Amino acid sequence: MSRQTLQLLALVGAMLFPPLAKAEPQAEWKRTLFVANNAIDSRTCGSRAQPCRSISQAIENARHGDRIVVGPGRYGDLNADGDFSDPGDEAAEVLTGCRCMILIDKRLQIESTDGAKATVLDASGAVLDVVNITANGVIFGGDGKGFTVTGARMVTDDDGLGLDILAARDVRVIDNIAQGNQATGFRINGNRQTARDNFSIGNGTGFDCGSDAEGNTIKDNVALANTGYGFAIFGLNDSIVENRSIGNKGIGFLLLSTDASGFEFKENEAIGNRGPGVWVQVGANFRLRGNAFFGNLGEATAIFPAVPNCGVGNDSGNTVDATRNYWGAPTGPGPDPADDGGRGTVCDRNGRTLVTPFDPTPSLRHLAP
Repeated sequence: MSRQTLQLLALVGAMLFPPLAKAEPQAEWKRTLFVANNAIDSRTCGSRAQPCRSISQAIENARHGDRIVVGPGRYGDLNADGDFSDPGDEAAEVLTGCRCMILIDKRLQIESTDGAKATVLDASGAVLDVVNITANGVIFGGDGKGFTVTGARMVTDDDGLGLDILAARDVRVIDNIAQGNQATGFRINGNRQTARDNFSIGNGTGFDCGSDAEGNTIKDNVALANTGYGFAIFGLNDSIVENRSIGNKGIGFLLLSTDASGFEFKENEAIGNRGPGVWVQVGANFRLRGNAFFGNLGEATAIFPAVPNCGVGNDSGNTVDATRNYWGAPTGPGPDPADDGGRGTVCDRNGRTLVTPFDPTPSLRHLAP
């Protein structure tokens, strides 16, 4: 048989009987580890029958891809003696290491059984952050499965946060409460992170989406009665949708972006803040649509000057499209009871804000409690 014939038969055989494909590697096995208030920490804890007492011990025992389920109760410095060295205390690093009470450095899903109101991570005034997330792909909380993070005290700008996302990408923080932290309730760094359905009350800043951020989703969150900004948003291509900034002592929404052409800001509410409802400090091509601004005082806050009664203040040097928003009155922006904005007002300090056409009536969402 000629070489040409052998080559032809080999080719036909390959077409009719292709080699078996290599088996795909199996997905990483996901175990579930349990944490409970009536448990004891050990290097083998985590089963349903023998849960861990601290979330930190469960994280240490876990592998990437595992899920940790936390029962109701209080976690942190359990006897409030000012240290974290007693049995069952979280493995906090005070003024050293991560400077945090709980470090999530593995790709884990961590959720509570009874939700944020019943599951409290309490730093008890220690100088640290309550939770730091450094691993990509972490899920912290969930619908009805979140946590309350509280009690972080600040000495430097590395302390005092309720929850700090330090991972590069793809972290989801859902349905949590940050309350009574001296710095920021929720800080989001990195790209493609999601913060949804969280509540920040009585912290320094409510939500801070960092300057290195891109493509993050900040949706359906509430910032209430924080001593600084409700939301400070820096970055590119972020989606800021259906959030509420209410009764904060600073600006409702502080916006900075070198290029806001891919930036989405819609269906948000800035109500009753001591500063302006929205302050655009840096950025071209901002477009704010379907939002509600009313009851904001426009007082001077931090480094920002007073812009009395302004729903939107513009100091960006660029045009801001703030058309089709509700300003608190059917007549659009203007004096009380409406918020003001646009050409000829003190709100346009450096730049031009377009405010007409406007929405004469609030949406049903803006009327909801």
